Amino acid sequence: MKWLLTAAVIQLPGLLALPVHSQPPAASKWCDPQISATIGAKLCWLRYFDADTDTSWGYIFPADVSSDYHPLTEFIGLFSAPASAGWVGSSLGGPMHSNPLIVAWLDGKKPMISVRRTENEASPQLLAAPGPVVTLLPGSGLTSSGHQRFIYRCQTCTSWSGGTGGINLNGTANFGFATHTSTKPSSPSNSDSGLSQPNLAGQHLLDIQEARTPSYWDTLAALQSDFRPQHQFSFDDWTAR
Repeated sequence: MKWLLTAAVIQLPGLLALPVHSQPPAASKWCDPQISATIGAKLCWLRYFDADTDTSWGYIFPADVSSDYHPLTEFIGLFSAPASAGWVGSSLGGPMHSNPLIVAWLDGKKPMISVRRTENEASPQLLAAPGPVVTLLPGSGLTSSGHQRFIYRCQTCTSWSGGTGGINLNGTANFGFATHTSTKPSSPSNSDSGLSQPNLAGQHLLDIQEARTPSYWDTLAALQSDFRPQHQFSFDDWTAR
């Protein structure tokens, strides 16, 4: 994967680092009417929303282990953006450097997603194992309201080597957000496609305790069953088939 440089692109510094005196904005609770109606249960994300670009980054975390003992090392995430947006992404550790980056876009109407990492200001590369396994959940794609939406399950996503080392599961964590609001990937059908540098990027706070929900596992089961199945992406299969 490489950054595509164009004269119209401005790379904002917010995803790389924040000055020590800056206080990132906080995500807030938002209940999703479309998905709630589809799965027949109220689904509320802890969401960061950028009103200027109509773009959202949302998260829910499990409150306890599942009945079949899935651990608390995962979450369900949401990206939502206008259909014209090029791509949307999140840095799990806040700053981009040495932390997992989740990036998604539409190839026509097909949702695409990948996990990447960079150790410096170079372009992020596909992340090598071991690391997060991201499953693109049903309901992802182009919605009837004219938005692109990505619902994904991120497993083994709460700790890693280097960078910030993981998500603070007992308090407030920094998450990075980024998007290019118009330029699509150079090869949309390839999950290792080059991307234009973001023209919106920054960090926000996420209160993990507030993002936890006792109904997490029921919500996951409903999301998996009440939409048409999509694809799972791991280290051995990055390209949607």
